[in-house]
Amino acid sequence: MIDYRQWILENLETVVLTIIGLLVLALFFFILNTVRLNQLHKRYQRLMRGADKSNLEELLFRKVEELQHLADKVKEVQDTQAKVNQDIQSSLGPIGIVRYNAFNDVGSDLSFSVAILNRDKNGVVISSLYGREDSRIYAKPVENGDSTYKMTDEEKEAICIAIESFAKR
Repeated sequence: MIDYRQWILENLETVVLTIIGLLVLALFFFILNTVRLNQLHKRYQRLMRGADKSNLEELLFRKVEELQHLADKVKEVQDTQAKVNQDIQSSLGPIGIVRYNAFNDVGSDLSFSVAILNRDKNGVVISSLYGREDSRIYAKPVENGDSTYKMTDEEKEAICIAIESFAKR
């Protein structure tokens, strides 16, 4: 069996040189890592300063606030657009007009029917009948392109013209 004490004493010089070599190697790696760490720290400091010499963290927080502000604005615009779309749906659109001669003894198509509808085909049809002795005006509600009241051919035609105006858009 080998006596380690004896072997170390006989090879003490080699053991000390090996330990010194390992210490020099460890010191070399320590210095190398310190240099790399310093370079990394300098790069980190440059990065944290940002392009306009401000702190990158502050810059990121400002950008997050700006994004939140923009998201709020987009939501506001979307809400406004939805309301406008709803208003457009219920607003009155193109009208249909038909002029005609209601009575044989009166010339010049002075009678008329006007249909004023929204996009849901709801609204009113107004007819004016012109005669030599008097004129009369009638209004009939329109729902889904039809009325609960009996309509004349001219009133139906005015409604069809108004509905076709929407279809062309």
